[in-house]
Amino acid sequence: MLKLENVHVLENLAGGTGGGINNDNPANYLWPTLPTIMPKSGRVEIINSTFSGNAAASGAAINNVAMGSIAIQANSQIVDNPGQ
Repeated sequence: MLKLENVHVLENLAGGTGGGINNDNPANYLWPTLPTIMPKSGRVEIINSTFSGNAAASGAAINNVAMGSIAIQANSQIVDNPGQ
């Protein structure tokens, strides 16, 4: 699990998906050496954090794919993230 607490994810740019966070299927990442057993999709918790000004072709602030999960909690703000 990835826990982001009291952070500002600001003004990031991705040419593909997930300008701020890309929680993709592990099989879609480029691995220097493929794992023997592919890890499961992850969980992300966002607590008291701000995502602003992030951009991507899709999932400007946050992109979640497959069996992953993202929980946006307690005073978090996801605002002004331009995307297509």
